[in-house]
Amino acid sequence: ARQFGEAAVPGQHSEAVRRGLKDVLLPNGKGTVRTPDGQTYVGSFFNGLMHGKCTWTDKKAQQYIGEWQNGKKHGRGTYSYASGSVYEGEWKDGKKH
Repeated sequence: ARQFGEAAVPGQHSEAVRRGLKDVLLPNGKGTVRTPDGQTYVGSFFNGLMHGKCTWTDKKAQQYIGEWQNGKKHGRGTYSYASGSVYEGEWKDGKKH
């Protein structure tokens, strides 16, 4: 798989794409994206969006490990909340399913 390394995105990733930065930064392949608000995405990307197996973490120590499709949690995954509770199961279009 193609590696793109690590990229810092100004603002939240989805906002960056909407604002037209997609011409400047559209990671494809495997790598890491960090946002100024403390989110980190590690895994596979397609056209700048998480796609395939990825891990997401935020500055509150919440984490999602699992499958993504077009930038949304989709498929099998585990979400660990800052409170310590965990949801493991299916996701569809970014929501528990």
